[in-house]
This record gives sequence, structure tokens and C-alpha cells, in this order.
Amino acid sequence: MEQCKNPLKPECQNKDIVVYLQVNQEKLPICQQCWIQLAETTTE
Repeated sequence: MEQCKNPLKPECQNKDIVVYLQVNQEKLPICQQCWIQLAETTTE
């Protein structure tokens, strides 16, 4: 099972993956908690 690879929160160990972000050629699995936080940020 994959774990979250949120680039803004690298210490996240959550395995509740809800979305993947495409960054260059890499797909990053993002958990529900991090996705909610990322959706609310203005960081690019």
C-alpha cells in the first residue's frame, strides 16, 4: 500500500490516498488530510 508523498509535508505517513498529483514525470500519492490542506493553500 502506498503512503502519502505530500511535498509540503514529507513526514506524513498516511496511507488513505485520495488523489495523485502529476509533478513533471512523477505521480505523487496524496492522502485525504493533506489534500484538504493543499486545496486551501496558495503555494504553487
